[in-house]
This record gives sequence, C-alpha cells and structure tokens, in this order.
Amino acid sequence: MTNQDKQSMRAQTIEAFRQDMAGIACLTSSDDLRIKARDYYWYSPVLQQLLEDFRAEIVVLPATEQEVVRVAAAAARHRIELTIRGGGTGNYGQAVPLQGGIVLDTTLLAQIVEIVDGSVRVQAGARIESVLDAVRQSGQQLMIYPSTMSIATVGGFIAGGSAGIGSVRHGILKESGAMRSVRLITLEESPRTLTLTGADIELVNHAWGTNGIIIEVE
Repeated sequence: MTNQDKQSMRAQTIEAFRQDMAGIACLTSSDDLRIKARDYYWYSPVLQQLLEDFRAEIVVLPATEQEVVRVAAAAARHRIELTIRGGGTGNYGQAVPLQGGIVLDTTLLAQIVEIVDGSVRVQAGARIESVLDAVRQSGQQLMIYPSTMSIATVGGFIAGGSAGIGSVRHGILKESGAMRSVRLITLEESPRTLTLTGADIELVNHAWGTNGIIIEVE
C-alpha cells in the first residue's frame, strides 16, 4: 500500500468519525487543529522543537456525559487515537496528539453540580477559578489549586497536575486527600461509566487521561 493510499484511507476514517459526531461540536480548520494540539510545552526550547509540528485531525467538544460516551465509542470503533484536553496549561506536552487523531476538548463540561459542607462536585471541564469563586460564596475554600487556575480545568489538574497553592499545608494532590471521587468513561466500543473512590482514585490521578476520560470530580 502506498503512502497516498494510507492517507486516503485515514481521511475516510476521520470523515466517518466526523459523521458519527452529528450534533456534537467539532473543529476542523487548520488553525483550530494547530491550537488545540498545543499546551505550554513551549516553555522548553527542547519540547518546542520536538512538538511544534504535531496536529490534531479533528477536535470534538462534547457538552454532556452522553456526548462523551458517543465520542469514546466512535473513537474505539474506528480505531482512532484520542487525546484528552482541558485548558492546555500543562508544561510537558501531555495534551499534544503525537499520532494525530482526535482531540477531545472537555471545556464545555463545565457545570458545578453540587456544593455541600466540605465538598464540591463539578464536571471535569470546569475552570478551577470558577469553582474556587463558587465555593468561596459558601464560606469554603479549595484545599489545593494551581497558579494557572483561570485557564486550567479540574480534570486537567487531576490528570496532569501535582501541586499548587495549598500544597505546603495539605501536600500534593496524591497526599492531600482533596479528591473524594472521580467519575470516568472508558474508551471502548461499549464505554463504561466508572466511579472511583478511596485508593482507586490513584489509578487515574496524574495519569494524563491515558486510562479513562475523567468527566466529574468531587
């Protein structure tokens, strides 16, 4: 098979996936595919050179849990690589689609679901600053949050972050006990929705979204 044949088959696969996304926001312009394939890796001259040319082939922005399930199922069915992205503030290329494929942008999953004494439950794409503002109105405070909170998302912080404001008192995310539960969707043709608690949270903490699509955090 020639390279041209492979490129043609790939284009057909991406188009079939796009058709499966009817009703879900998708981005396909060259500028969007470039921007959504970047994070803050440009802090490093080495990574700047290594990662500058990588691009997504399609960007999807699901707005509901059901839409995330559709994205996961279609990606698995078509065997297309999928990279999960929040605010894109990571420094090490975690949100860069190294093999092209799909970038799943979580930022439309931004609902603050519930605030009670001692905890807040939010969708993974919520900006941390907005969550912090909301819990402050209830007289509470987040235990730990990053300096990039105006852009960074809750899911991205858990998947790719480690420390931040509050870490001196409470420890880094792994040590702090700040996470009570994490809901995620598996990348399978028949995706499962799982809720992790206790020590099981460490299965997805700082795993860069490689073993599940985080959709909600308490």
